[in-house]
Amino acid sequence: MIEKALALLVVAGIALGVSGLLDPGPVDAQAPRASRSFTKPSVVAGGRLEIRIIATGYGPFGQVLETLPAGFSYVGSDLSESAVTVEDRTVSFLLFGNDRFT
Repeated sequence: MIEKALALLVVAGIALGVSGLLDPGPVDAQAPRASRSFTKPSVVAGGRLEIRIIATGYGPFGQVLETLPAGFSYVGSDLSESAVTVEDRTVSFLLFGNDRFT
């Protein structure tokens, strides 16, 4: 239900933006980028590895895709559950004004 509501908001925002009713303001000329840092250099089997991602140049909306290495699994994030989608080894993080998350 929340995913449908978010999809409708995104579609409505795109429609308003295309029609000129929603002025996005100045556009940041910086290309979208995401960088990550690790809390420790390695992890043992069954252990937990925390990754901090900083995203820049996305504006108010963006998406970061992470492909998990074989043997790793996604456990959680400090983003809302509705902003994260896991499909096989690909994790999608939707950024609604967030520029960093763990």
